[in-house]
Amino acid sequence: MEETSVSITALPSGSMHQIFGYLPPKDLCCVSATCKHWRELSHDQASNKAWKAFYEQRWTTVHAQNAVHVCWQTEYGSKMKRVYSWSHRHYQQDSLYGHSRRVSCLQIIKGQGLIATGSSDRMVRIWDMQAGMPVATSRLHSGRVCCLAADESMLVSGSSDHKLRVWLADRHSKAGFDLSDPIKLGKNGHTGPVAAVELDNECIYSGSWDYSVRVWHRSSLELAGIVPFDDWVFSLASRGDHLLAGVSSHLLVLDTTTLKPLKTLCHQAGGVVSVEGTRDGRLVFSGGRDGRVLAHDLRLPDRAPPVASLWETSAGVNSLSLEDPWLAAALTDGTVALLNIEAAMRQRQQGRPPAQGPPPKRLFQQPSGAACCADLADQWLAAGSDTGVTYSWDFSKAEEKEEEVRAAKAARGRARQQKAEKHSQRLHHQREKAATTLARLTALHPDAAAETLEHSCSDEHAVDCHQSSAATLRGESDKPIVPEESEQLRNQQHVEHVTSQLDDARQDTRHNQQARQACHLTGAQSMPVADTVNTVSPMRPAPSMVGCDGKDTGCAPLRRLASVAGCAHRQMTVPGPLLHSCSAEACRNSASSMQSWQIVRPRPIQSEKAVVRRPSHVKVQG
Repeated sequence: MEETSVSITALPSGSMHQIFGYLPPKDLCCVSATCKHWRELSHDQASNKAWKAFYEQRWTTVHAQNAVHVCWQTEYGSKMKRVYSWSHRHYQQDSLYGHSRRVSCLQIIKGQGLIATGSSDRMVRIWDMQAGMPVATSRLHSGRVCCLAADESMLVSGSSDHKLRVWLADRHSKAGFDLSDPIKLGKNGHTGPVAAVELDNECIYSGSWDYSVRVWHRSSLELAGIVPFDDWVFSLASRGDHLLAGVSSHLLVLDTTTLKPLKTLCHQAGGVVSVEGTRDGRLVFSGGRDGRVLAHDLRLPDRAPPVASLWETSAGVNSLSLEDPWLAAALTDGTVALLNIEAAMRQRQQGRPPAQGPPPKRLFQQPSGAACCADLADQWLAAGSDTGVTYSWDFSKAEEKEEEVRAAKAARGRARQQKAEKHSQRLHHQREKAATTLARLTALHPDAAAETLEHSCSDEHAVDCHQSSAATLRGESDKPIVPEESEQLRNQQHVEHVTSQLDDARQDTRHNQQARQACHLTGAQSMPVADTVNTVSPMRPAPSMVGCDGKDTGCAPLRRLASVAGCAHRQMTVPGPLLHSCSAEACRNSASSMQSWQIVRPRPIQSEKAVVRRPSHVKVQG
């Protein structure tokens, strides 16, 4: 009986979709690139629903994305590209001026390019983030605005007058909401300042200092339930089927359907000022006055310790905002920190201590004031300060700027490479030319070579210094000297002159120091001497070569001799101010290494205002 092989592609489409449902998005993308059949399966309607579920597990959908023809795989990839734009270095910062007092809360309205801010000046403003201008302003509240929550269809504010104000969306308004006539939720409302407010698809949640959380129907705006606590409620966050509440120093997890507590997580120290969490209900984050941002895993037992410490600082945490995988934290020292929770969880999986979390990927410093609140969405980061100014960072063009920088860097690299190649070719050509010249000179008749040497050393003293070399070429010497020995002789004479000059300079330096000390001890009067900046002291040699008879020969003869010796492409001179180092280098190195010396001229000493040109003074006895 023959065995038949069955391929996995022979399975029904329903079975394949069920298998694909166990894969994460990254592996599902790899599967779609495996073969043509799997690529068709990953783009059908069933896979599109799976990609929508992946998207909703991490981010909030907007109304424009609810169309039937939306490809959720493309939306998922575009969203990943946008959220990682916050890791780029390039952004555009703007300041929004309008509030006269502390900006206590703000919310970016996703998909519309608008931001709503609430302040202690008892007003709510809506801004156009692209233009940086306010487009709507509310009437004065009875108390300061403490919290805000907004989406495409509703805007809710909570204030210190114990009331909630609701504005419904107005499609005919440029701001999206008509802030002139709010709906007040005061009946059966709070008896203390409203500190937190949160929206989901069906309910409005409000937390107050009256030790309670109230739930309101979003459609009818009627009270649906009250959840009592034993302390003040500072913050709320609705994520999936969980309602997160920061009460005193604990983080409570409630079921949104039954409003019953599921877990109690301890922040360990300090009060929980802000809470956040992922939409899949796995991780929650708490920030407190102790300056720490902790990550908790809801899959662990009740009252389990935090799994990671994302941030620790001496400044307190005022606000948290999550746009997976980035967590924004507003600190009391005016810093807005962007924390990468994926990096923190990856570090935990590698077995590192959870207390040593990774540093934040980005830090943004406000020009003035403490950061009271922060939010990030749609490639925008915004923060409100206690000076009444709202700061925004736009990352929408970060990818384009990065590409421009990479292109400019590559162009500069190519230009440097071309310049180096041209320089190398030029040096190679000069060396070949020098070698050809040296070979031609050595091949000439001795009398012609001597005449060439005398012509190159037109200076009278240079001719005297190398008269022995010319005589050797004419054959007048008893023992002929080959060019290699002549070069060694010249280098040896040069080293002897430099060494003697070094000894003279050291002796003169000791005499000068002794004279200055003697004048200082005897209390002598000041006496001007020559300035070593613009002139050469008689105790120090000039920056040039000195011949055998002590005359100054200059640098040009030595260059010409180097040309005759086959070093026309190099400068062979000795710097006067660096005579000590040149002498030591000549003693250490070989004769061939001295060909690489270059002329170094002394420069005037620069002060903060001008060049010092007046003569110095030395005290002498009157």
